[in-house]
Amino acid sequence: MIVGVLAAVSGVLLAASLGAGNPSVSQGLEFDIIAAVIVGGTSLYGGRGSMVGTALGVLLIGMLQNGLVLLGVNQYAQGVARGAVIIVAVLIGSARLRESSRRLVGQALRGMRSTRGSTETKTEPVASEGAAVTSIGTQEPDA
Repeated sequence: MIVGVLAAVSGVLLAASLGAGNPSVSQGLEFDIIAAVIVGGTSLYGGRGSMVGTALGVLLIGMLQNGLVLLGVNQYAQGVARGAVIIVAVLIGSARLRESSRRLVGQALRGMRSTRGSTETKTEPVASEGAAVTSIGTQEPDA
């Protein structure tokens, strides 16, 4: 419901600034929207993003776009610059994901190592046949 209200407000503001309503005015902004969300910290590999991060991503993409327009950079070069920012944001996000998965795997391995030493195998000879019998017992903690 909140999204619908905000979309209506943005439509009214856009119509007020243009003096007319045109449904194709925002065509092509999908790239900028996706760029802002990715730069804001939302992972392409799934996960959650925050509204604050997305708002900061919108500000960063907006400042980049306005700066490039003020510098008189070609429109196609502006797209390349926004694409480069997205690539850097995705690389940073994948590096963070890789680091967190390494950390989780390391914690799991440490947990497995600490529980692995809790059992030991004991071998006892049988006097009648001279064969060995194996039984599993628990390891006594060191005092």
